[in-house]
Amino acid sequence: MYADVCLHALVERNLGDKISLGGAFGLLHYLDYRPTFDVDAWWTENASTRDKEQVVEAIMAALIVYGQVRRRAFGDVISIELETADSKKTFSFQIAERSAQLLPSMRYSTMSKWIDATLYPDVDPPDELVSLADRVDFIARLCAAWDFGLVPDKATLDEIRRPEWQAAVAACQLLTSHTYHLLRRWHHLEPAPYLGQKLGYIRDDPNLAYI
Repeated sequence: MYADVCLHALVERNLGDKISLGGAFGLLHYLDYRPTFDVDAWWTENASTRDKEQVVEAIMAALIVYGQVRRRAFGDVISIELETADSKKTFSFQIAERSAQLLPSMRYSTMSKWIDATLYPDVDPPDELVSLADRVDFIARLCAAWDFGLVPDKATLDEIRRPEWQAAVAACQLLTSHTYHLLRRWHHLEPAPYLGQKLGYIRDDPNLAYI
C-alpha cells in the first residue's frame, strides 16, 4: 500500500526516472517470491541534487498522512521512514548511490495487468497483444508454463477465455500440450488429437472417469 502511494506520487511529479527499483520489490517484475513491506532503490545517473531533494520531498509528502515520517541518512543511503501510532517503523523507502551499474535500468511497463511477464524470460514482455501472431505466441508460452505446473493468475485466465481469443487458440496447434487441449475445450473448438506423452499410471487410473 505505502509503496504504491509513494511510486504514484513520483509518477505524478514526473520523477519516476530519477530512481531505479531493486531488492524484493524490484524483483516483482519477474517473480513474486516473498512478501516485502519496504522499497529499496538507487539513484539514476541523470538524477541531480535538486532531483533527489524533490524525490525525497514527494515521498515524505505522500506518507505524512499515514503517520510520523522521518528522514535518515547513513553512508550513501537516504531512508524515508513511516512510523504509525504505536511508534513502530511500518514502512521505509531507501535510496542509495549506485557504485556500479551492470545493465541499464528497465522502464516501468504499461503492459496490461493480465499479461504475465514471467512468460517472457528471453525477451522484454509486450505492453499489449494485438496481432494474431503475438496472441499465438502468448498461448504457446502459457501452455508450456502451465504444463510444467505454473498455473496462470485469474486475470490471465479471464482474459484468454474471452471469445476474442478463439482464433489464436485455434491457430496455435500445440497438440502436445495438455493445457492447449483445455483451451480448445473452453473455446468450443473441435477436439484435436493429443500428440503428447501419455503416462500409463494416469491413463489406466480407474478414478480418472470421475475427474
